[in-house]
Amino acid sequence: MEALFPGLTDPVRKSPGSEIQSHTALRGIAALSVFLGHVGGQAKNGILTDWGLNPGWFSLFNWGYQAVLLFFMLSGFILNWVYVGSDRPIGWTSYLRARVGRIMPLYYLTLIPFLTPLSFYAIWGHKPDILTGNHEITLLTNLGMVSGIVFGWRETLNSPAWSISVEFFCYLFVFPLLVLAARAFGARRGVGLLAAVLALAATWWMANYRTPPVSLGDFPWQSRFLAKGILGFAAGFFLCSVFRRMPPVIMRFPAVDAALIGVMGVFVLTRQGKISDQYLLYAFPALILFSACDSGMIPGILKNRIFQWLGERSYSVYLWHILLMGWVAWLIRTVGEHWLTHIPGQGVVKLALLIAVVLACSDLSYRYFEIPCRDWIRGRRS
Repeated sequence: MEALFPGLTDPVRKSPGSEIQSHTALRGIAALSVFLGHVGGQAKNGILTDWGLNPGWFSLFNWGYQAVLLFFMLSGFILNWVYVGSDRPIGWTSYLRARVGRIMPLYYLTLIPFLTPLSFYAIWGHKPDILTGNHEITLLTNLGMVSGIVFGWRETLNSPAWSISVEFFCYLFVFPLLVLAARAFGARRGVGLLAAVLALAATWWMANYRTPPVSLGDFPWQSRFLAKGILGFAAGFFLCSVFRRMPPVIMRFPAVDAALIGVMGVFVLTRQGKISDQYLLYAFPALILFSACDSGMIPGILKNRIFQWLGERSYSVYLWHILLMGWVAWLIRTVGEHWLTHIPGQGVVKLALLIAVVLACSDLSYRYFEIPCRDWIRGRRS
C-alpha cells in the first residue's frame, strides 16, 4: 500500500503557513457548484429557460448557499494557519494590504459592468426587486462594499458578492478579535478541546441561527447574512487551532479517508433528498479538518492539477459567472440562435459554451488582473 501511495501510513508534518492544496481544491469545487447551481435555477425559471435544459441535471450542484458558508469556514481556517502559527507578531499593515489585494480589485472590476445599460437589459431583468428599490441606497452600499452586510444578496448588484462584503468584515474585525483570544489562552492545557467545542458550537449556531430583519429606518437589516458569516469564519478559525493539536495517529491513512468518505456519504444523502442540506454544515468541520492533512487517497485526488487550477481561479469564477451568464444568454439569443438551430442537443452545446466562457474568462481574470493587482498592492512590483 505504501509503495502505491507514498506517505499514506506516515503522520503528516505540514510546515506552518504552507499551502493546503486540498483546501484550494475545495474552494474551486464550491465556486463551480455555486455557478452551476445558479445555471440550474435559471434553467428552471429564468434567462436560460429557452435553452431547454432540465433543472434536474443540476441537482448535484443545488447546495450553493451551503457552499458559500464553506467559503467562510475555509477563510477562517486559512487565516489562522497563515498568521497565527508562529510566535512572530502579525504585521497588521502587511495583513491589511494582503486582504485588500485579495478582495477589492476584482470586486470593483466585476461591479462596474452591472452599472452599464447592457447589464440592465441582460441581467437586471430577472431581479425586479432591485429595479423597484431605492437606487441611491443600492448604489452606495455596493460601492461601499457593505450591501451584503445590510441586505444580503437581494440588493447586491452582483448577487454572489454579498458574501464578499461579509468576508471583508470578518477580515477587518473578527479575525483580530479571534487572534487576541487565541493568544490570551496561548498553549495552555485544554486549549485544543476548548477550540473543538467552540468550533462545533459555532457550526451549530450557523446551521440553526434565525433572526428577523432589524429595521434601519425604512430598510430592513438582513442581519442573518452577517451573523452566519461571522459564525462560519469563527468555526474555521477554531478548527485550525484543533488541527494544530491533532495527535499524529489521527492524521494517518486510513483515518483521514474514512472521515472524508463519511462526509461524501452525507453529501450523497443530501443530493438524494434523504436528509436536509443543513446536514452538510455539520459535515463541513470534518471535511475541513481532515482534508487539511493533505495526505491520503481523497486528498491525493483533490491535489490533482485540474482541481488546483479551478481552486486558484475560484474567486474569479464566483464573481464573474452571474454577469457572464446574462451576456452569453443574450448573445446566443440575439446573434447565435441562427447558427445553433440545426445542431442536435443545442441546449447542451449552449451550456458547454457557457461553462467554457466562464472558465476562460476566469482564467484571464486570474492571470492578468487578480495576480498583478495583488502583487502591486502588496508591494511586490516586478
